[in-house]
Amino acid sequence: MANSKDKMRRTNKCTVLLNDSEAKALDQYCKRHPKVSRAQLIREAIFTQVFADIERSSTLFSEDEMQRMKDY
Repeated sequence: MANSKDKMRRTNKCTVLLNDSEAKALDQYCKRHPKVSRAQLIREAIFTQVFADIERSSTLFSEDEMQRMKDY
């Protein structure tokens, strides 16, 4: 039986291409924050957006309807 550490092991590869300005910005950020893992930074940025989109799309109401309810 696989333990929880084995279940969390990352075995799927994803390649991302960056243009020069994106690569430069990432390099500068990593130089200013040397304890930050580049892979972790990219993973967190991607999944912050993915989970936010999933959360928004999983409601019964559209974003406009939700905003109107909050304003009401």
